[in-house]
Amino acid sequence: MMLWSQSGREAYRNAYRAWREADPSLERDAATGGAQLGVRADRVAAEAAKYCEERRAFLDRFALDSEQKLAWLEIPTDAPPVLPAVGDYVSAQTAVVRRGIDKFAKDPDPGIQQVRNMLERENIALSVLSAAIAAREKAAEQVDLAIGAMEPARVKALELNRAFAPEPS
Repeated sequence: MMLWSQSGREAYRNAYRAWREADPSLERDAATGGAQLGVRADRVAAEAAKYCEERRAFLDRFALDSEQKLAWLEIPTDAPPVLPAVGDYVSAQTAVVRRGIDKFAKDPDPGIQQVRNMLERENIALSVLSAAIAAREKAAEQVDLAIGAMEPARVKALELNRAFAPEPS
C-alpha cells in the first residue's frame, strides 16, 4: 500500500522538482529584466502547468479511491435477522421426542428399544441445537449493542466524508 501511494505521488513530485529546477535564478533576474526573461518565464510556466496537471490527477485519483473505500458508510449496518420461530420449533420437536421416549421406556421389545435409543440420540441433538440457538440469540443481542454503539460514529464519518468529498461534475 505504501509503495502504491509513493508511486502515485512520484509523478507530481517529479513535476514539482522539474518546475522548481527549471530556472532557479529567474525570480532574481526578473528585477533586472532582459530580452530572454519572457522566454525563460514561459519555460518555467510550462513546467508549473505540468506540475499542476500531475497534482490534480493525483488528487482526483485519491478522491476516487477514498470514495470507493468509504462507500460502505452509505449503508446503515443492520444485524442479521434471527428467526424467532426456530426456537419454538425446536422446543416443540423436543417435546414430541420426549413423549416418544417416555412411551417406549418400559417396552421390552428389542426393536422398540432401538427406536427408543434413536430417540435418545435425537433428544441429545435437539438439546445441543437448543443450546446453540440460545448462544446465537445471545450473540445477536451483543451484535445489536455493538451496532447501536457504532451507528453514531458511522453517521458522523459519513457526514465528514460528504463535507470533504468533491461535488460530482
